[in-house]
Amino acid sequence: MSATAPLIVTSQSQAWINRAIELLWLVAVFLLPLAFFGQDYAQSEAVIAYVEVPKVAVLRTLAGLMAALWLIDWGLHSSPQFFSNYSFPSAKIH
Repeated sequence: MSATAPLIVTSQSQAWINRAIELLWLVAVFLLPLAFFGQDYAQSEAVIAYVEVPKVAVLRTLAGLMAALWLIDWGLHSSPQFFSNYSFPSAKIH
């Protein structure tokens, strides 16, 4: 039973991570067009800053979360054999 337990946990974690990534890009598709401040919220040289700044902030936040989840997924599911054949160089101080 212990041999199958990590596989179940891995597949469950992969499923949850994939669902979270899909949810984040769906949120981006629906939330980005709705993200804006009122025109009087902040003073800026750019005329469209009240629209542009919130959209950039939301997009970067969601992209960062998706990248973090993807890295976690990659770290959990990368094969340990990838690093087993690599020999680390030894540092010699003369």
